[in-house]
Amino acid sequence: MKPITKVFLVIGALVLSLVIWGLFFNGGGVLETAWTALTTPVNNTWKSVTGGTTNILPQFKETGTASDTGSLDADKNMGGN
Repeated sequence: MKPITKVFLVIGALVLSLVIWGLFFNGGGVLETAWTALTTPVNNTWKSVTGGTTNILPQFKETGTASDTGSLDADKNMGGN
């Protein structure tokens, strides 16, 4: 195999890995969808059995957003200030 073919295969594999990572872990991705599909029926059943308003399983929450303390927002300001 020629070296240029190897380079393009490596680049293609890296791009494919990034696309799969994005589809799986980004907001609204496979991980969030699967977790919501599991927790919603469990929490709804728990609420109907106990009559309470609390969830037995936590809802999916993204971390590392710009609103977190110490991170940069869209205007590159620390802590959203």
